[in-house]
Amino acid sequence: FVDIQGFTSLCERVPVHELSELVESYFERMSHIVMQHDGLIDKFIGDCVMAVWGAPFLIPNHEVKATLCGLLLNRETFCDPLKSQFEQCGEVLSVRIGINSGEVLAGNMGSTQRMNYTVIGDPVNLAARLESLNKQFDTRVLISAAVREKLGRGIFVLRFLMPIAVVGKRPLR
Repeated sequence: FVDIQGFTSLCERVPVHELSELVESYFERMSHIVMQHDGLIDKFIGDCVMAVWGAPFLIPNHEVKATLCGLLLNRETFCDPLKSQFEQCGEVLSVRIGINSGEVLAGNMGSTQRMNYTVIGDPVNLAARLESLNKQFDTRVLISAAVREKLGRGIFVLRFLMPIAVVGKRPLR
């Protein structure tokens, strides 16, 4: 999950036509990076990008690709054209990213009137929670222990924050 920090207040400050252009540029750059790293854009939820690796087709090293992608998505906010576009509107672009891995249910879901391909399950919910936890820790990219275990040694420099009890989840025993 990738979300723009402070998007609600940004919407209050930026006129709608400028906001539309900013969001379009943001989605364009984020989508390009996700797809370059074998990810699938599941959906856009407001300003959030929900991306998936390993569904509908298995992808080797998907945790590495998703983590690298997360770092590059964050880096993109410091680069032009996005940086300049947001600055021209008097805004600073900053994102929060949550990455998790696990077995999910993937497929067409919805109602008889409307269906979408998506993924659901506990790993999806945890990724969304990790994205929002960035706010509390003043971080930009959080990965779960499940992802950390799959990354191996020496690929990324990681910092252990602390064990976190995620609201709504049973504590580990």
